[in-house]
Amino acid sequence: MESYCETPHSCLYCTKQYKLSSSLQKHITVCKFMNDLKTKTPDELMDNHYPVPNTKMLFTYIQLLNEQVAKLTDEVQLLKQTTTAKNQTKVDTWLNTHLRNIPISFSHWYKEKEFSSHHLELLYENDMMHIIKTFIDDLKNSATNRPIRAFTHNSKQVSVYVFDCISDQSPSKWRKLNSKDIQKIIKYVMSKVLGSFIEWKNNFESAIQSNIGLKEREFIYMTKLSKANTLVDSSGTFVKKQLIKVFAEPASHMYDLIE
Repeated sequence: MESYCETPHSCLYCTKQYKLSSSLQKHITVCKFMNDLKTKTPDELMDNHYPVPNTKMLFTYIQLLNEQVAKLTDEVQLLKQTTTAKNQTKVDTWLNTHLRNIPISFSHWYKEKEFSSHHLELLYENDMMHIIKTFIDDLKNSATNRPIRAFTHNSKQVSVYVFDCISDQSPSKWRKLNSKDIQKIIKYVMSKVLGSFIEWKNNFESAIQSNIGLKEREFIYMTKLSKANTLVDSSGTFVKKQLIKVFAEPASHMYDLIE
């Protein structure tokens, strides 16, 4: 019967303790082997005719290493997530302390961008994603104290923050950009382009019926608008990447923004 006791069995070579004697024996076989490798020189091991580990011992050793690697991987991942969350909280707090003089919220700011027949022409020549890219590119020159910031924390991680309200009743403050913000941008651009199309159609309604070129253009507009409507949910990553590409700056630049 397996030995079990409330007082843990202790390994002779390290500080680990086990309640089951079988668990200790499984551990101690490998632990002794590892301890000898650390404390003895190759000559000492050879002189003492150190036994070569058998297949079972090597298999047990590999199992133990796999368990340790998996545990360390989980711990590192948890540490990264915790550190990221702390850094994001610190950035939020820092922005709300030192960069409060923002005259307009993010959701109102990008809606000040005017649309024209030029954007409808872009739809004819390209697609809705190209229009959104152009729209975001043009936003960079809209204001110096813009209500969006993207900071590079390391070579791979970029966090995007917007000065906006969480709900209609709450005041605006700096917070992390979320998927709802991105979807609102997509829907806003699409609605503006659709409005431009309707205006174009109304202006050329009679000519469209008799002009093959205008009829073909109308068909292309309607096809691309219809296709774009199905991409609202799947375009979030593309839009976020464009925002990062346009607005990203090193985290050290935060100190240049102090009011």
